[in-house]
Amino acid sequence: MLAPGGAFVCKLFAGDGARALQREMGARFDVVRAVKPKASRAGSSEFYLVGLRLLGGGDAAAAAAESSGGGGGGG
Repeated sequence: MLAPGGAFVCKLFAGDGARALQREMGARFDVVRAVKPKASRAGSSEFYLVGLRLLGGGDAAAAAAESSGGGGGGG
């Protein structure tokens, strides 16, 4: 679980699910940024969502991921 005030980073590919997750994170984090690394190819749709300073309870990041269809899985 993510503690209040914590940070969350996830790698995504552009699409409707990514936009939905970004909106959810915006409601649950003080700061949300979409970042495309310089090392990423120009034609790639990959980017990272970074949420800083989780607001409220620790289940927020998991709820945001589940509502967007992501589920983690890591690896």
